[in-house]
Amino acid sequence: MVEEEVHIKLPECKVEARFVFKNDGPATTITIGFPEQGKDTTPRRPSHLVGFKSWVDGKLVSTQQVFAEKPDEGANDYYYKAWWIKKVPFAKGQTRTIVNKYSGGWYDTTYGVFGFNYILKTGATWRGTIGRAQIICDISSIKDCTPIRFSPAGSVRDGNIVRWDLHNLKPKEDVWVKWFYGYYKVRVNGKHVMPLTKDEHLPTWVMDEMMMPQRRGRDVWIGAGAATEWLSAASRPTAKHTGVRLSLSNRWIEFTKGSKSANTSSGTVELSGAVYVDRDHLVFPLSVIAKALGGFSKWDDAGWLNVTFPKPPKGKSAAKPL
Repeated sequence: MVEEEVHIKLPECKVEARFVFKNDGPATTITIGFPEQGKDTTPRRPSHLVGFKSWVDGKLVSTQQVFAEKPDEGANDYYYKAWWIKKVPFAKGQTRTIVNKYSGGWYDTTYGVFGFNYILKTGATWRGTIGRAQIICDISSIKDCTPIRFSPAGSVRDGNIVRWDLHNLKPKEDVWVKWFYGYYKVRVNGKHVMPLTKDEHLPTWVMDEMMMPQRRGRDVWIGAGAATEWLSAASRPTAKHTGVRLSLSNRWIEFTKGSKSANTSSGTVELSGAVYVDRDHLVFPLSVIAKALGGFSKWDDAGWLNVTFPKPPKGKSAAKPL
């Protein structure tokens, strides 16, 4: 492989990867594959590389997804590895350019860590070293997330562009970008909302009861279940179960599916997007809830989202979930 150049747009996880190959031997036809790996909660194992397409010297060619190993059918998650393969003929001494485009490489966990992964280390299987590898990552849509973690080491950031420029390498690690640490990085009044076990470092509650948080710029969108639990707020459905009202002491906020605003005890507030439903859970921005119920939210330099509420007056306690 003479060179590899990869352009990544986050958080959409849109990827365009360009490879230049040179045949140093006689005329031949070889199988070239692009790696894929992921997990699914059903045996269907759909591709995690959405809309995968490949071009050879500017001509669109057909590819086939081949699974490298059978998943563990007894596991809760179906992990798999696969390759997108095609046959590519090379004349003696010929140089050919291959371009692959897709959306994928999302990285998430059951406790809300979110990021992106590009498999780089399979390039070490080519004979010799890769002459040059450039990884160019556009983070303009996640630039407000703090902190954003990049690996491997050696990246250079210029504004909203993060770049790796590597030479003569046999890669030993993949490219990772992580910009949200989920429930693991949220505190309410100084208390971690997701305690970890000492041994397993995993959530001590059942994730299925709440929605995975979504990072959108400087805010986190959460489900009604998480909001009720975290904030010790009372909740009740409204508008024929297409909305919900959360209340704490004498303050309240009401969300309705599809609305870009919310009614509160002190007036109407605008939202950065429309309230939506994910697996029967209404999802809305945490900072708006905190402010409406008398508190505030703030990110610190270590990437923690801290939500703070004033102590209730003596003789009164925060409302409990219904």
